[in-house]
Amino acid sequence: RAQFCGRRRRRRNSRWFLTQAAAQSEKVRSCAMRGVSMLAVVLGASAPQLCRAHGKLTKPTPRDGIAVGRAGLDQNNPVSFEPGCSQENTCDAFVCREAAPNPGVPAKAVTAGGSLELGWMFTARHVGDCSVYVSYDVDRPRSQQRYVKIANLPDCKSFSTWSIQIPAGLPAGRAILRWDWAALHVYPKVEFYVQCVDIGVQSASATTPGDLDSFSITSPPVYPSSGNDGVGYRNAFGGTTQDMTGPSCFDESINDCYLTAPGTERNTDDRRGGGGSAPSPP
Repeated sequence: RAQFCGRRRRRRNSRWFLTQAAAQSEKVRSCAMRGVSMLAVVLGASAPQLCRAHGKLTKPTPRDGIAVGRAGLDQNNPVSFEPGCSQENTCDAFVCREAAPNPGVPAKAVTAGGSLELGWMFTARHVGDCSVYVSYDVDRPRSQQRYVKIANLPDCKSFSTWSIQIPAGLPAGRAILRWDWAALHVYPKVEFYVQCVDIGVQSASATTPGDLDSFSITSPPVYPSSGNDGVGYRNAFGGTTQDMTGPSCFDESINDCYLTAPGTERNTDDRRGGGGSAPSPP
């Protein structure tokens, strides 16, 4: 009997020890998983953001008719989301997302020499720079449209509205106002965003659209494809100068256009096709 009771006690003790060991093992696994989760959170917070940025022009209302930014939908996405746009700086969608004016969106009246308030919504406020262009080729295919630049908007994530001056020397007539954003958070890669607004320019200037030193946005591409292409782009996180990339403006005296004037480090005038002779801004 004593031997039998001893065997029962040993079996109970063995079961107890096994139960305790299993519980302890579960605690270790749980702690390990919590440690991995915490490590992932820490690494995620400290690592560069590799997710897609999102943002769009909202004022004046662009051709898509959406005056409120929406994360991950519609034209909030990079131009590369458009069908057939694998090389962003050369595709039609990088000129304008829509090929023609939207009858449901009235043209915005602007006055040469006056001001225009722009507004945009970034649902991911990544580093990068914005620019503004104008074309009078409203009835031409996007690949044949030619533009002049009228404004630089450096570090545009830092504000959501900005008033620009419409150059006094612009011709009167129907035109396209083009806004783009080069998002630089995945350097040396770049993500491009663009919207177009149909405008009517009122002007006393004798300049005609044919007089403008206009150029194509995509053929040849006026923007480098990456930070390693030509003059490239600034690395906003350090290691490069912080000069803005892009062509020179129609009027270098306004709208921070000095940032991409001829002779600046990342001026891209040598990438653009020729146009007419440039009129002297008043």
